[in-house]
Amino acid sequence: MAEHEYFQIFCNGLQPMFKLVSRNTMRSDVLEVYKREKEKLHNHLEKLLGRITLTTDIWTSDHQHIGYICFTSHFIDDNWELNKKIIGYRCIEYPHDAKTFFRYITDMILDWNLEKKLFAMVVDNATVNDAMVRSLKSWLCDKSAIPLEGELFHVRYSAHILNLIVQDGLKVIGVFIHKVRETVRYLKRSPYATQKFAHAKNQLRLKDNKKVKMDCSTGWNSTFEMIESEIEMKEVLWRLAQTDRNYKLYPSDEEWKIAKVLCDCLRIFYGAINHFSGSHFPTSNVFFPDVCNIQLHLSKWERSEHSFLSMMAGPMKLKFVKYWEQCCLVLAIAIVFYPRFKMDLVEYYYDKLYGVDAHTHVERVRKATFNLFNEYDDSSSQSEVEASQEVGYSSDHGMGAFLEDQLSGFDSWSTQFRSSNLSCSSKKSELEKYLEEPLFPKNENFKVLNWWKVNNAKFPTLRKIARDILAVPTTTIASEAAFSVGGRVIDDFRASLLLETIEALVTTQDWLPSLKRE
Repeated sequence: MAEHEYFQIFCNGLQPMFKLVSRNTMRSDVLEVYKREKEKLHNHLEKLLGRITLTTDIWTSDHQHIGYICFTSHFIDDNWELNKKIIGYRCIEYPHDAKTFFRYITDMILDWNLEKKLFAMVVDNATVNDAMVRSLKSWLCDKSAIPLEGELFHVRYSAHILNLIVQDGLKVIGVFIHKVRETVRYLKRSPYATQKFAHAKNQLRLKDNKKVKMDCSTGWNSTFEMIESEIEMKEVLWRLAQTDRNYKLYPSDEEWKIAKVLCDCLRIFYGAINHFSGSHFPTSNVFFPDVCNIQLHLSKWERSEHSFLSMMAGPMKLKFVKYWEQCCLVLAIAIVFYPRFKMDLVEYYYDKLYGVDAHTHVERVRKATFNLFNEYDDSSSQSEVEASQEVGYSSDHGMGAFLEDQLSGFDSWSTQFRSSNLSCSSKKSELEKYLEEPLFPKNENFKVLNWWKVNNAKFPTLRKIARDILAVPTTTIASEAAFSVGGRVIDDFRASLLLETIEALVTTQDWLPSLKRE
């Protein structure tokens, strides 16, 4: 007898009047809701004034041992609110090469009629090589999509690249990490050791709730927290080593020294990741200051007096520079459309990063911004009419107090820079007027999307660019959220679900209103 038949007998025993719905009926109901909600979202995207950024990622099911590709659209709607909607969650055939990936992307774009509304592609997969990107751009040009700057079309996830870089750094203290991890396991499995550890804390008058944390070996941020907690408990562990003969994992003085230096360095990455990988999906202006700050620190570590740090920083910087060359333009243009910084922050950081060559790199950003402006200015014959509302002041996610330390010298630099670079041109473009206006005051927190919503009449062309560029994500949060849902849908008990049912369940859950999400 099948499992569902046993379940039906069990339910009838509890309530004879209860009738189970058949599998076919449930599947039919799910697909009906899916088709209805898909049509609603399709119509919404069709009428959208702005353009859409498409992100892609691949996930492998542990239960089915097959891959799933997730497509997520990111856009700022006509009410100037940032949105993300999963538009596809499909099983991807092997091999997961560029040719297969290209076919799935083009099919998805055609299915949703996005060929003329696409602004950028954000990818995080080794199979998406430059040749595939060129093929995709050529295909879109044939479909009459507006061609954009190459760097604006293909960007990679900032958070993912930073994760890879930090993993390289953690390899330097691999032995120390092993000792820390085994220490936590020893304390958890030995009541005697736990009592000794608690006694040592009491002797040092530490709070009883302070403890060494256990990490997840695949998540470097939890490993960082584990190392940090171990360093805080150094004296307690030393006392434990003196009183417990079975504890033989106490690190050497050299290992403590290396761990302390490296922990201070990784705190820069940890702060950046937490900064733009929170529960909300931040606008793209968030990333530029953090990424520049990390690059400055990597250069500083290369010249460190600690040989292990300089050896570690070299490979980390090579990997970072490769990412930076691909994504620096889109990140820099995004910060230009943040009224608190504009081009000033690009000038400020590029001066620190490139020295005498800074002007060349700044001009590249300026030229790309003006080219983008001209492209948008020529592509529209009339401005859209949107209702202005009073700006709502509240802190932008990710652009708050965290930046104060790393931007402590920016304001004085900006004041001096602007006073010596005022334009005398009598006829200025909309972009020139925007760039020459005073920066938005630092002491007033505001929402960047509300600012552009209020100033839509003043900057009719710029606000179109801002609406598209600020929606470009550079984190994997949206994909990870979708795969988390997929992991709950495709478990040991649902491993035989039809592929169309899986896609319907995952996407419809994302489309339907949720009181919890609200």
